[in-house]
Amino acid sequence: AYIFGAVCPARGVAAGLVMPFADTPAMNAHLAEIARTVAPGAQALLVLDRAGWHGGKALVVPENLSLLLLLLPYSPD
Repeated sequence: AYIFGAVCPARGVAAGLVMPFADTPAMNAHLAEIARTVAPGAQALLVLDRAGWHGGKALVVPENLSLLLLLLPYSPD
């Protein structure tokens, strides 16, 4: 199982899913779940690593989300 999660500490809300795979369809479901928790009229910025499913061509990013692919896709430690 793979845990997908996001949190907004300022509002005290979170979105999460437990999925059988970490792939583009799972990421699309997670983005849709996050989009449902964003305050009306707000824009959420997600800071992500560069895992393949975070930037795939089949990724569906809701209009109220922006993705920042900033982190390494793995930990060198």
